[in-house]
Amino acid sequence: MTTARPTPYLRPSFANLETVRERSNVGERVQSSNLAQSLHLINASDIRGKLAHPNGRAERLAKDSRTVEDKITELYLVAFARQPRADELKAALGYLAEPKVNAAGQKVDAQKAARESIPGNHRPER
Repeated sequence: MTTARPTPYLRPSFANLETVRERSNVGERVQSSNLAQSLHLINASDIRGKLAHPNGRAERLAKDSRTVEDKITELYLVAFARQPRADELKAALGYLAEPKVNAAGQKVDAQKAARESIPGNHRPER
């Protein structure tokens, strides 16, 4: 896969994302991600910052009293501009219902584990 040089107007955080070559047809663009892109999206400080922000969507949804189905629908509307299909909603609900375990196989509190997995977002026990 040939990655075009970063365009000068792109933020540095987008340098790993493939751009269309100057003399390329739209059909030549590869739609899959590569390891550098995946690692960037997982580890990028701006992404982590948004996830850890006290007024961010993740925190608001965690405190929201709506049903899980309504929260999933909101996320689909934001991410895909559409409602989730029945099979997508079922898959999301199934994932959320799975027990969360640590590396030793012991059950852990899902909300606590999710918050603490974001670097810089550890909250001391109360």
